[in-house]
Amino acid sequence: MRLFIYGSLMRGEPAHHLLGPARPLGSASTAPGHRLVVFEGFPGLVADAHCAEGVLGELYFLNDSKTLAALDAYEDAPEFYARAPVALDDGSTAIAWWLNPPASNEATPLGARDWRARSGG
Repeated sequence: MRLFIYGSLMRGEPAHHLLGPARPLGSASTAPGHRLVVFEGFPGLVADAHCAEGVLGELYFLNDSKTLAALDAYEDAPEFYARAPVALDDGSTAIAWWLNPPASNEATPLGARDWRARSGG
């Protein structure tokens, strides 16, 4: 399966090592209508029909159920994040971890398309 990564799992970020045997496919962007938010210091992907641009991230291919289970545990899925498809700007889809309510309702918009553009990041 293809994974869209947008936060702490990206190259150079603290949890990147959790991707294990996942094969990098390159940079990617969601289709418009998605936004990055921050909740208690954690990035989150949410739908926002008012966003004209997509979220920037990385695409990986993963065919390993143990690694996927470890990623779900790291993301506290399905309680804090939900693993579900996301539309990419090239018309394809990938799996991403979406921030669940109520955290998504209380989160602050990042103000940037790229998690690495956050202040201090």
